[in-house]
Amino acid sequence: MKRLVAPTLSLLLALTFGMAHRVLAEGAAAQFSIIHGIEGADQVAVKGNSGMRQAKVGEELQEGDQIQLGGGVTVILKLPDGTELRVGQGTQVKFQKKVDDAQAFDLYTGGMRGTTVPGSKPMPGGKHRLYIRTRSAVLGVRGTDFVVEVDGSGQLAEVHTFEGQVEVAKDLATLRSGQFTPVAGDKYIRADASGISKPSAFDPSVLLDELKGNRPGLLRPEDAGPPSRFEVWRFRLGGLLATNSTGNSSSGLLSWAPRFRISDRWAAGALVGASMFKNLAETGGGTFLVLDSMAVAWYRFLPTFEAELGGGMQFWFGKDNALTGTAQISFVPHHPLFNVIDRVVAGYTFANFTATTSEIRLGIGIKL
Repeated sequence: MKRLVAPTLSLLLALTFGMAHRVLAEGAAAQFSIIHGIEGADQVAVKGNSGMRQAKVGEELQEGDQIQLGGGVTVILKLPDGTELRVGQGTQVKFQKKVDDAQAFDLYTGGMRGTTVPGSKPMPGGKHRLYIRTRSAVLGVRGTDFVVEVDGSGQLAEVHTFEGQVEVAKDLATLRSGQFTPVAGDKYIRADASGISKPSAFDPSVLLDELKGNRPGLLRPEDAGPPSRFEVWRFRLGGLLATNSTGNSSSGLLSWAPRFRISDRWAAGALVGASMFKNLAETGGGTFLVLDSMAVAWYRFLPTFEAELGGGMQFWFGKDNALTGTAQISFVPHHPLFNVIDRVVAGYTFANFTATTSEIRLGIGIKL
């Protein structure tokens, strides 16, 4: 079994660090917004400084690029910090020069939906991470979920905030001076030539129904209904290497990992797993079954990384039972790999036998 598991552990370790390196490298290389998805078409027309071109998923927008969308087409942009912008049908928007290292767009007509990745770090110095300029107002975004729409004349803008806060002012200089109108969660404003209205309450469910009819591209999958905080069909597949005074032992590992999301950053649940170990030296060869059950807490400390701590019991059939504790780190990509792999995990577990056993664990998380 060691011959089988050792290459598996090496492969999982390479995959863990390889994907993390790729994400960091992409983040360093991507200075501007990238076309992350196109719904309703294979490509989209972009008018740049050098003329028209057909852009596909994965292409990076450049300063001066302008997108004009027809009916039934939605473009999803991804900012370097992971913020997602959905550009809805019938929208005309232009990508502009950065302002204080923040991405900047001019929205002429149509609608955009912005969503910040949960757990994203604030910009240094409390700066905005995104600016959206319309003819009647400028939006400064730090971290939130919001919708901005501009009517066909380009003169009337509406800003609705689902979560967080958007700061709105008549122009960029006023916004940067701190003289803005804060639009907090479940509030909206209207802006036109006469000025910016006071924030008023709105019903998010009513707005979502309006978007379904007018700009369905601004809806996220979560908008179909409130996401369940219970994540039941989650599993771990990997391997582990156990070490104590009697020698080394290795095994594959299959675990069930249900959890309850307390917030965007915190979750609590369990790890219930089974391993078929090659027997330790003093038991005379063969294999034996190990079951473990732990209560676990998860904490997302970066947009693509989670830490987990837990403790429980381990049952070594034909040997002993033990108390266990675990500390693990997960790399969590923004979108599941192959639509099922939602994380790559590496960590350490100890088991308090007569001889304390240390276990190195590597694996992938599968969410169905």
